[in-house]
Amino acid sequence: MKIYRLASQVDYEYIGDESDMDEDTMDAALTIFNTVKIRASQSRDISDIAMKDGKVVGTVVSEWRVDEDIAQFHFDIAVLPQYANLKIGPTLIQRAIDKFEMERMDYDEAIGKSEIAVEVVNLKDSFFLIKHFGFTVDMEFTDRVFLRKE
Repeated sequence: MKIYRLASQVDYEYIGDESDMDEDTMDAALTIFNTVKIRASQSRDISDIAMKDGKVVGTVVSEWRVDEDIAQFHFDIAVLPQYANLKIGPTLIQRAIDKFEMERMDYDEAIGKSEIAVEVVNLKDSFFLIKHFGFTVDMEFTDRVFLRKE
């Protein structure tokens, strides 16, 4: 895992990896999900953090799930509401997609197919992922949408 500090509205400055992150920073990163009322999967690891003025303001947790015929990359993203208009969310989404792209070859070779699968509880966010990142709708319910991207 790499840790980045928000340097401007869209730029991040590398500040270390998981071994450089103390327990308080990890707790702050996970607490953001509770703050924004997103229930992140407990099996996912912190894969990216956005910081501003020494404070964690956004985070990504992710994991790979492997079946016999497909490997799926899942991620959850949370950004503190007061930082919502600083393009932190889209930057973290792109970094999660980049992580998928870097790791997918290993899964494609072993399994044959890989994709990103996300569950979105905010319909506005699902439209954003479809329009700006090329996700497609897999299943739609009244309170959530399941999206995929190959």
